[in-house]
Amino acid sequence: MLLTDDHTRGGWSSAQQRNPFFVERARDELIKAGVPEDKIKVVPGIASSTRDEALIVKNYAESEKFRSVLFVTSSYHSRRVFRSMHKTLDSTGTAIGMEPTAPGPAESMFWWVRSEGWRTVGSEFVKLIYYWFKNE
Repeated sequence: MLLTDDHTRGGWSSAQQRNPFFVERARDELIKAGVPEDKIKVVPGIASSTRDEALIVKNYAESEKFRSVLFVTSSYHSRRVFRSMHKTLDSTGTAIGMEPTAPGPAESMFWWVRSEGWRTVGSEFVKLIYYWFKNE
């Protein structure tokens, strides 16, 4: 299981008495879900965008000689991730797949009636258009 690091802190953790990074929270959640700790790897590099993540994963996949990579991301983000990863990894011969996570509150059919929906889904449409033209 590979994780990328955006070097962003999440909310307060009472157990840790600090604001852990999102990548630390993701790792902890995977362990709680039964993924063995030694099977979780944080890919080297800081990703400040989906494009950065694609390049980091490409470099890692090439160095490790992966034949395929399955990306897991939120449903509303999956279109842009798939497009970006496909364009970046296409030249490597690495097959890619996409597995959207279960829909969250911002991904319901009523996303547009909540401010959270506009922040996540609404902004995703803008980013999707940007990536569409930028990566052409």
